[in-house]
Amino acid sequence: MAALRLGLAAWVVAIATGLPDDGTRPAAVVKLGASAPELPEGAAKGKFKALVFAERAAPLSESSLKTLEECGAVAILVSTQPPEQGPKGYTVVADRDERLRRRFLKAGGAVVLVDEAGVVRAVAPQATDPAALVSRWKAGKVLFESACARCHTEDGAEEYYSFNIKKLAGIGNRLTPAEILERTNPVPMGLNHYSIRAFLYTKEEVDALIAYVAGL
Repeated sequence: MAALRLGLAAWVVAIATGLPDDGTRPAAVVKLGASAPELPEGAAKGKFKALVFAERAAPLSESSLKTLEECGAVAILVSTQPPEQGPKGYTVVADRDERLRRRFLKAGGAVVLVDEAGVVRAVAPQATDPAALVSRWKAGKVLFESACARCHTEDGAEEYYSFNIKKLAGIGNRLTPAEILERTNPVPMGLNHYSIRAFLYTKEEVDALIAYVAGL
């Protein structure tokens, strides 16, 4: 049990939500759970998007392309490079003067998830696999709606003091993923399994759940 708790402590520091081990995150202008700045024509309006703000990106693998298709999502490279130079799997949005990037980020690059309604759901380091990030967020959504929404409501906007139910909307702007994880108080229940509020999850499922909650 002691070894499990030590492993959990390390996991809190290095949660697999696309953040590096030091816990740093991109310097974003946009807020999680808030509407994204308007995107230009051709940016797959009405679809779930992984916006990759970078000069260049490696071509997406066949497995990544399949994951994006299964999730109903698209990957969009926002770059100063001409659209015809775009890598495999990406729609390219030309941002030659970087005006669009500056509406999302204070500096540098990042991967930003924007859902079908145009709401920002995640901001991760530029090197993050967009397909893996989309898949994790979608998996977390299913878990949250099946186990957590009955008390926290689907959008996490309600707060009930009498039942000690905290408001979750906007929590990713106030706490890091590791801090959100700590507040869920996951209890080790054996190899790779944890209990949260009497529900049993694998480590990967908890990672997905935290990724989703951070974007409410």
